[in-house]
Amino acid sequence: MSTRKLTSLARLPLLLLRGSDEPGAAPAAYRRYAQSRDLADPDVRVPLSMLWAVWRDILTHNPDPALGLRLGRRITVRSLGLVGYVLATSRTLGDALDRFSRYCRILRDGVECHIDRSPGTTRIVFHDHAMVDWAARPQADARLAGLLRVCRRLTGATIVPRAVDFPYERPARIGEHRRTFGTDRVRFARPHAGLTLSGADVARPVRSADDTLAGYLEPLAMDLLAKMRAAATGSFADDLARVLASMLATEPLTVDEVGSRLGVSSRTLQRRLHTEGTSFAEVLEQLRRREAEQLLRDRRLTVEAIATRLGYSEPSTFYRAFRRWRRTSPAAFRAQMAARLRDDISS
Repeated sequence: MSTRKLTSLARLPLLLLRGSDEPGAAPAAYRRYAQSRDLADPDVRVPLSMLWAVWRDILTHNPDPALGLRLGRRITVRSLGLVGYVLATSRTLGDALDRFSRYCRILRDGVECHIDRSPGTTRIVFHDHAMVDWAARPQADARLAGLLRVCRRLTGATIVPRAVDFPYERPARIGEHRRTFGTDRVRFARPHAGLTLSGADVARPVRSADDTLAGYLEPLAMDLLAKMRAAATGSFADDLARVLASMLATEPLTVDEVGSRLGVSSRTLQRRLHTEGTSFAEVLEQLRRREAEQLLRDRRLTVEAIATRLGYSEPSTFYRAFRRWRRTSPAAFRAQMAARLRDDISS
């Protein structure tokens, strides 16, 4: 991530305030945030620290472990502003999820949404690079519950996920998780938060689909992303890495394709990277190395599955790359990490 100042739309802290303003859920003092000049317009950008401040106050006064799930169940398509309206004009739920993956950064810096497709299922995975530890659980709960509610509202169907993944240890009670998502397939201690939906659900039509309106709204979203990049003090290589991360397992990683995502020609992309002393291949390799080392810590993933997630057409190519990075095999690296964890626990 870039070292620039991270921001979110003001509508996110406003969503929290409105969602927690229930009998017994939050004291009236929370309303001081809603009266803040910074939050007068829900579509202005505010420092990410303001979002964390609102979360901290809410959790301090209402430590209910299920609070994040309850907040997520109150999210609406309209409450997401431009991003929500772009989703609502999509033809199918799958199209809406693709757009959400592309534009979710408008809502908040530091979050990436990846779409992993396999025969019969689609998995939506969140990578949060700016999370604070004490907010990890309620944030994941609210994000996943909110996304599912939006999917149900878009299609008018009571969609039940094939699986729901949470990036924290299994709590003592998970009844609220099962009720929120309508399934017993809730899994904990996963590397990232995610929802797995069936292919049939992803193919459902969006009730408010409108190609004409989408033609007006999507350019607005693309322009807003471009303005955010222009305002950022981070490097172009950082932006490239974020786009590559969203494409690793699902799309061809060509200079032309990635350039179109960034709104620049392939020649401009290569020139800007050259001025920063790097290249397309170097940024991609650094990203794959970071992701590989993270994924290998999850022993439920086979090395072959990790190679696919990293966008390698053949596992053997991944094996050779990993040996070049770490001077050892992926399996040996995984064994070393497991041994180190055992030592840490026993010490």
